Amino acid sequence: MSTTSDRSLLPRRLFLRRMLGTAGGLVVTAVAAACGANKSAAAGTASTAAPTATAAPATNGAAAITTAQLPAGTTLAPVPAATTAPAAAAAKAAAGGAFNAANEMAISFSFVADAAAGGRFHNPYVAVWIEDAAGAAVRSISLNYQIGRGDKWLPTLTRWFRTAKPTAAVETISSATKVPGAYKLAWDGMNDKKQPVALGDYFVCIEAAREKGPYQIVREQVSVGAAPFAKPLAAKGELQDVSVELRARS
Repeated sequence: MSTTSDRSLLPRRLFLRRMLGTAGGLVVTAVAAACGANKSAAAGTASTAAPTATAAPATNGAAAITTAQLPAGTTLAPVPAATTAPAAAAAKAAAGGAFNAANEMAISFSFVADAAAGGRFHNPYVAVWIEDAAGAAVRSISLNYQIGRGDKWLPTLTRWFRTAKPTAAVETISSATKVPGAYKLAWDGMNDKKQPVALGDYFVCIEAAREKGPYQIVREQVSVGAAPFAKPLAAKGELQDVSVELRARS
């Protein structure tokens, strides 16, 4: 009986296994198909919802930014046009005309030896020049140094040597080193090419350096227009009583 019963059950078990196996395959196939459909739908939704990346125009050397790089809801504001100090100064100068040939700028200063420096006193090297609003040399007015033997020490006038020396006619503005005292120079409103400069903003520069002594530089901006003016500049170390005055030529 048991043998017959076991044999009669065998076909049923095989049948069930085959049915389950087939059903399982159908389930797996159905799940895979559903997952594929879901992925396709999700991809379609994402591609529809994602904003199109539009590049904002890059101006003034700035790198372009796309909306895809920004948080949701952020908009790109237009980049304003750059305005630089040299450009503004140039526009101002163009509107104001040229330096009046009937005027001059008087530059006054005193050199006062610093006794606290100690040691043997050496007369300073002193350079006086004009720069434009961008810091470029316009006119070298005066250069005092030990002519000949002292050429190698000219780089101690660090700013003048770096900015003004290439455009300066050194032999025409040079004289011996200065002793302590008061000095006054005049700028005729010409550049190193003997051309009148435009009205606008300029830097007045006075630089002094001496062996075994201090180094100092006075560099201040003044606005040169048609009207006369007088302006004191900040003293620095051994450079004292510094001032400029735009006036009629004496």
